[in-house]
Amino acid sequence: MKVSCHVEDLLYGSQTVGRAVSNKNTLPILSGIMMQAQGNDLILRATDLEMAIECHIPAMVQEEGAVVIPGKNFLDLIRCFDEGDVDLTSEQDSFDLSISFGASNTKFRGMDVLEFPALPPVSGEISGSIAAPIFRDLVKQIAFAAATDEVRPVFSGVLMDITEDRFVMVATDTHRLAKTEGSWQTDGEKDSNAKVIIPARTMMELARLADDDNEKVQMKIGKNQIIFQIGSIVFVSRLINGQYPPYRDVIPKDSAFHSFAKIDTKRFRQEMERASVFARSGNNLVKFIFSENSLQIMAAGQDIGEFKSRFNIDYQGEELSIAYNIRYIMDILKIMDSEQFMMKLTGPMTPAVIIPEKEENEYLYLLLPVRIS
Repeated sequence: MKVSCHVEDLLYGSQTVGRAVSNKNTLPILSGIMMQAQGNDLILRATDLEMAIECHIPAMVQEEGAVVIPGKNFLDLIRCFDEGDVDLTSEQDSFDLSISFGASNTKFRGMDVLEFPALPPVSGEISGSIAAPIFRDLVKQIAFAAATDEVRPVFSGVLMDITEDRFVMVATDTHRLAKTEGSWQTDGEKDSNAKVIIPARTMMELARLADDDNEKVQMKIGKNQIIFQIGSIVFVSRLINGQYPPYRDVIPKDSAFHSFAKIDTKRFRQEMERASVFARSGNNLVKFIFSENSLQIMAAGQDIGEFKSRFNIDYQGEELSIAYNIRYIMDILKIMDSEQFMMKLTGPMTPAVIIPEKEENEYLYLLLPVRIS
């Protein structure tokens, strides 16, 4: 292999696929980035067997070939280069990669290309696309609510419930649930109804890669895998097997809500940030007392003291005292950019729903309270 390319392109491609480089030591080959010179492209690929990322960058290819080099070390080196061109060379009978940039010459000991997993084929008839900025916003709204452990794997994923040209995305860790809705442009005339569970990590990595507002996120759904394409990036992920809970049954009906609070987001965020100083030093709880046109917030830290605040809100309903895990409140505030939001309450020990003002994609965040003495 003999190829030249711009450092900026090589760094972009390496950082892109580097998200899939495995940090585990079970298979050494998975710690590497595969580089393949073909046509007018340098193709970079990495996988941890749960997801695989491939990125094409422009290059001047003198000799085609492929090599696998240590991913983390290669990235560390490329980050040290200034602007300019870099030459990459590997001999046909060697796994080593020589790198020439300016006055520096380095060599990496590579691994056998034949041991590197190929991109798995994804066959399926359901495919379509979503505008990148819409996809990015939808994922941001829900992925944080998925479970971070895999004790029950379905809860570590995002459900995508597709009906023709509409879809619902849902994530839950059983203590809270986030739901959003959107539309996509389907390909072909086949039946486009499906329910798939995509790892939340996959969705968050995709959202980071979908940073060009002019691009589309194209997807094709297979039986056990899903493939995404964003410009020059191909992203393949496994699907999570299992039955997702009937999320519609968890969301209270309109008749179940008895109290309604309209709250200024900026003021509420400020008070919650102050309360969190105390809550995180204690039991991580925050207590709300809703009463006529006011909200009182209380939090306590066992060793540092307590916090109390009261401010005006637009509230309709009976006086209500209710406690929540403050982390779940802070999570929704991180992604909410509306000036006001509505909090709809069913009771002191039953779910509440938070709905940002003027949310066009039918977003809601369901939150379970915490029992306190």
